Amino acid sequence: MRRLVSGVAGWDRCVGGGIVRGTRVYLTGDPGAGKSTLLLLVAWHLAMGKRGLRKGIKVLYATAEEQKAEIEARLHNMRLPRPANLLVHAPDSWEAAAAALAQHPP
Repeated sequence: MRRLVSGVAGWDRCVGGGIVRGTRVYLTGDPGAGKSTLLLLVAWHLAMGKRGLRKGIKVLYATAEEQKAEIEARLHNMRLPRPANLLVHAPDSWEAAAAALAQHPP
């Protein structure tokens, strides 16, 4: 099995050495535990091409919990520039999320 290594050591270790291509990972936890921040960091590393990737890949970060401006602000606060291949989408419905996925297939 080929795994996609993000470069976020704790995350990669928790998912068995990287995400297996074509699979889904569900992350759950209490509000405020840092799930969104962790996944944004993983998405950034994948888009930037950190560790294990020669170049970054296209990543769609979609959330129904936050506005796009809040995600951009989090990146700024983490001092992470948003690469062009990190697509940020904050849909207001499942239909809008599905449309975003259709527009930006893997």
